Amino acid sequence: VFISPETEATILILQRTKFTLSIFLNGFATFCLLKQTPDMQSQFKNFLLYMQILAFVNDVFFDFAVEPFLLLPIMGGYCRGIFCRWIDIQRALALLMFLLLQVGCTCIICISYRHQAIVGSQMKIGNVGN
Repeated sequence: VFISPETEATILILQRTKFTLSIFLNGFATFCLLKQTPDMQSQFKNFLLYMQILAFVNDVFFDFAVEPFLLLPIMGGYCRGIFCRWIDIQRALALLMFLLLQVGCTCIICISYRHQAIVGSQMKIGNVGN
């Protein structure tokens, strides 16, 4: 399987365009999160801020530091980013999966926190044993 240099350049342009748009949207969302969140939601705001930071780090890592090129259908690939000069593609993708796992765990924490804020006192996690 071969990716031509023209196709590779097109993919890189699309990745960097997505990265630029994502940076602006992450910055706007972080600004709104810091300025518009009520004081009573301060603990929940910390989880959302952590999720925004993880999304920013994920975008920088995936779209700028690694720049992966998947070779499908053979389930292979290579990377051309700055980070790939020091480590191989398997470790780079393992770090990417770790970042995505962190985002998923933070989503579950946010959903659990909101669930516990909505349900009645008899359904809270601390009262299940009673």
